[in-house]
Amino acid sequence: MEFELQKTDLVQEVKSEYELPEAPVDTCLKIERHLLDPRIIPLLEEKLALTE
Repeated sequence: MEFELQKTDLVQEVKSEYELPEAPVDTCLKIERHLLDPRIIPLLEEKLALTE
């Protein structure tokens, strides 16, 4: 009976010991992934062609 009452507290306690810290966001890496994606390059070229 006591275990059932403390179950959520025990889960949080165990989980917090193994939780990984959040990785910092590298803005340049994020831009590279999105803008240099092979699927995005044709769209960017098309946009540039429309403005010329």
